[in-house]
Amino acid sequence: MGDCLCVYENNPNEAMTTREANVHGIVQIQTVRNAVHENTLSAPRLITDADVAHFLA
Repeated sequence: MGDCLCVYENNPNEAMTTREANVHGIVQIQTVRNAVHENTLSAPRLITDADVAHFLA
């Protein structure tokens, strides 16, 4: 897979599957990113959906 941003999804047939992140998952990416307790952002509201879309492009 190389250097790609991946998100994890539950799959009943496998322990874990991965997929490459894309702009259709920005809401989920932001939800997970803002829910973590380690490596937190000092001002999460400053990272907009447009910023994430730019990073994924």
